[in-house]
Amino acid sequence: MTVQQDNRTQENKIRLRVAISDGYALVKSMALTESLAQATPEQLMVELLDELTGSAANPRRISRLDKVRQTRAQLQAAIEQIRTTPPEQLAMSSASDSSDSALTEETPDAT
Repeated sequence: MTVQQDNRTQENKIRLRVAISDGYALVKSMALTESLAQATPEQLMVELLDELTGSAANPRRISRLDKVRQTRAQLQAAIEQIRTTPPEQLAMSSASDSSDSALTEETPDAT
């Protein structure tokens, strides 16, 4: 196969992939447009509120707002702990010292 034939083959493969991709995108966009056309603004707002506050149908699922509140509380607690800790206690020791001590503190004794 010559270089020119190889280039044509590659171009044909690319054209086929683009055509398939365009067709798939069209089908998906039509389905999305149809589903949005059937939804009312009230339904969309209810879905958004359910997503933000958690769904009554799935009470184990944490809401986004609860997750933000939880993360904020953890961050505030960490900041307060940093503020009350002397700077010399926050300084990192050398990399080999800290990794060795972390391993010995966290792993149980093998003996």
